Amino acid sequence: MQNEKQNDGTFKTGVSANAEFTITKAGKPLSNVSVNEKNTTKTTLNGQARPLKTVETPGSTDANGKMTDTFGLLAPAGSAKDDKILIHVLQNQKVAETDTQTLTFKAPDGATCSCTGKRTLTNVGADGNASATYTVKPMEQELPVTPAAQ
Repeated sequence: MQNEKQNDGTFKTGVSANAEFTITKAGKPLSNVSVNEKNTTKTTLNGQARPLKTVETPGSTDANGKMTDTFGLLAPAGSAKDDKILIHVLQNQKVAETDTQTLTFKAPDGATCSCTGKRTLTNVGADGNASATYTVKPMEQELPVTPAAQ
């Protein structure tokens, strides 16, 4: 994406993916539940670690227990020239972002619960080469939910 408006009104350039979660208890969706996230992210460029800022935003589930989370490599949109340089790097260099995310929320019975999963966004193909196309290795379909550490 280039110079694309985000939900918060800012404009970003980069690559991202949306993950949709459904939070349930005993098979029933938990609606309108506040959810906090904690992320540990490792980003590499051509195999070398690159420390980048991680943005963590609280959210909440909708009436069906669903919430969407965006993850990826996004920078504030710059000039057309600056954006072109970033896009060139993202399309032609080997880029990988692995994120371990913990979601914490309160169940209707008042219990604080959490679940942790791992996801990867990369343009490195099976042949080890960079591509302009990114793939996402999502989290497991179901994550075990445990009482959160106090």
